[in-house]
Amino acid sequence: MNALVPGLAPEDRDFMARVRDNPPGMVHVRLNRQVAARMDFFTDRAGGAIATYQKIPGNEAQGSHPQLYAQLIPEANRRARDEGMTDRIHEIVAKDLRRLYPTLDADRVDDHNQWVARMLPEFYPGCAAEVRRFLDRQAASRGRLHFCCDYLAQALVTGAAASGKAAAGRLVAQGA
Repeated sequence: MNALVPGLAPEDRDFMARVRDNPPGMVHVRLNRQVAARMDFFTDRAGGAIATYQKIPGNEAQGSHPQLYAQLIPEANRRARDEGMTDRIHEIVAKDLRRLYPTLDADRVDDHNQWVARMLPEFYPGCAAEVRRFLDRQAASRGRLHFCCDYLAQALVTGAAASGKAAAGRLVAQGA
């Protein structure tokens, strides 16, 4: 961000320099038979490599196929990165997928590994206080540039949309 906006105040440059995104690995498995919709979230206590798991029904009229989706836990993401397995994520989750979907080997048509080097905000101790101070500085600013993204609210689209709405509200309130 600092390279895109060279005129940031020093405290905002420091804040932006500390923003980090973690790299999630995901596997999409195309199936040869229909499945009922299902979504599960797993904590680190579950003991597997999967953080989120979905069974997604296909829609023949729209040309979509039934599939499984699995996203790695942070430790498995590190393993994929450190061991050069970002193109073989399916190997990391295979055991867990077979446990969750016992007919995986018979029903799998193909799979696709997806690695996004920087996707989800990585929050750290003290991050919420830093975000609050950054947002307070933005709210006090009369400038026309206000930042928004998921690292200022919560991960993914919901957080990005919420922070975008808040930034737009500040600009409207200022009459910008």
